[in-house]
Amino acid sequence: MASKLLETIADSPTAIAALVDRIDSLETDHPCLFLDLEGVNLCRDGSISILTLLVQPSPAQKRVYLVDVYNMGRLAFNTPGKSDRTLKHILESPAIPKVLFDLRNDSDALYAHFNVALQGVEDVQLMENASRVNRSRERLSGLAKCIEFDSAPFLNILSRKKWELAKEEGDRLWNPRHGGSFEVFNARPLSPEIISYCVGDLRYLPQLRDLYWGKLTPAWKAKVAEETRNRVRCSQAADYVSQGPDKALGPPRWDEKRQAAALAMRTREESENDQTWETQKEVYHALDDQILVERVFEEFESSQLMEREEELRQIYGDAGDG
Repeated sequence: MASKLLETIADSPTAIAALVDRIDSLETDHPCLFLDLEGVNLCRDGSISILTLLVQPSPAQKRVYLVDVYNMGRLAFNTPGKSDRTLKHILESPAIPKVLFDLRNDSDALYAHFNVALQGVEDVQLMENASRVNRSRERLSGLAKCIEFDSAPFLNILSRKKWELAKEEGDRLWNPRHGGSFEVFNARPLSPEIISYCVGDLRYLPQLRDLYWGKLTPAWKAKVAEETRNRVRCSQAADYVSQGPDKALGPPRWDEKRQAAALAMRTREESENDQTWETQKEVYHALDDQILVERVFEEFESSQLMEREEELRQIYGDAGDG
């Protein structure tokens, strides 16, 4: 069974200062701080209502703090602890590891409303996408799907169903598509259902983080770190868009099919500049999957390219033979 998580509502300067002091005592050689935000249309065009923090020095020591950003405003981020550090300092510190799931709109909202520029962050959504083997990385997974398919090593069926029910109940309360309203995050006192929903988003994030991170090679860990930094940069840019179909897509460079399509498009464009033959050989040699190669050839409309296909096969053999 899942262990009970202790919850604290941080809705005063005294409570914020105590939270900062607690975080200051954490080790920084491994992630002990997990966070998530809720709000009304959470992004630069909306507002932040709740900052949920899971402080977990070890699996046996953990507590969830729900910071009342709606009522406290800037005091939530600027109230100092004994060391004169604030939540803003902690969130911006590259030396304090912090873990989120899909940080993009959280980062956007923090930067736009409170000038908090996240650093030292990890994104579990990217870890999951990178950890896939023999599966497309084209589309990202949400937290619920990760729990549904990947929680078996640390979560029994009964606990998973309980988590899913709490998630669904919270979704009905806040999601306008299901008849809910974002304003439930601003109602005070917070309802038990909303508290359970906020806590649930972080309850199993440490286990998911360790599961996916442990599957990655050093090369993929570097790619995840680079893409995480890119997500932060993009979320702070003036042209960042918080909603859209592209939000469901993984990094383009991580998916072989999308790479193949991009190479094919580039070849067609360069064919107009007398580089057709050399570029076509480059495309064929770069791809490592016979099926993808054949799909790329199907996209080529130039009869000259099609005539060269057999010669390419003779030069390079089957792509899968490497």
